[in-house]
Amino acid sequence: MKKKLGKKVVSLFVSFVLILFTVVNSNVYFYANADTTETILVSEDDDCIVYDVVTGINDIVSRAVHTLSCWYSDGTSIAYWRSTPTIYLCYLDGNSSFNSAMNTAANRWGSALGKSYSCENTTSTSARSNAIIFYGGEYTTLKNRAGFTDADLTGTNQLPVAGVALVYRGSDGNSYQTNAGLTINGGYITRVSGAILDNGSNSASSSYLHTCIHELGHALGWLDHSANPSDIMYELNTTTTTLTSRDINHLKQIYNIMG
Repeated sequence: MKKKLGKKVVSLFVSFVLILFTVVNSNVYFYANADTTETILVSEDDDCIVYDVVTGINDIVSRAVHTLSCWYSDGTSIAYWRSTPTIYLCYLDGNSSFNSAMNTAANRWGSALGKSYSCENTTSTSARSNAIIFYGGEYTTLKNRAGFTDADLTGTNQLPVAGVALVYRGSDGNSYQTNAGLTINGGYITRVSGAILDNGSNSASSSYLHTCIHELGHALGWLDHSANPSDIMYELNTTTTTLTSRDINHLKQIYNIMG
């Protein structure tokens, strides 16, 4: 009796899955049954560290296949915010133009993506859920007061200007690919902790503003880097402060798809 019952259960389950896979509009549904939450390190670039926050669910969720019209990244990851996040700015020490430079970065990305990002100054060094927080300061200050580790800030104390963004991302259950068929690892962002480090650079330097725009790009979902040195999202610090069409279109497409 146990063997026969087992066969019936398997048969019913397979039928259930087949029915779900017949849904139209490129949507596929799957059932996930788990009750755990864990944070997994997905990728670690020079200045963008990505963690996937895996949360167990007990429901049937939709899975859609999305095609990205362009791809200018040297990696295979991208992300987005499901709702417009507030950007908190915590100035600790170092470059006194931190707040104004970050506001400029927020305005430029906002104009590019058709969003309105507001920046709020804060004195709290606590990470915030469903929000972006950037700290401005010197290497030692950020490590001791803002909670960044040596691993997070590797090499930043050797540069006049540097930045880092820790991006925490959840899975939306969707599948992404480029027109060329490249599989992309996508998801929504749950929170970001970032830092703009100044170790003696000129407060008015264009490289400092470049770093602010670049790191905010990571915080908004532009993961990995562009291979073109003319782009803001190129991996090395330059004096470029204007977003290119590649910078914009690469990230804007995910927001156009996900709303």
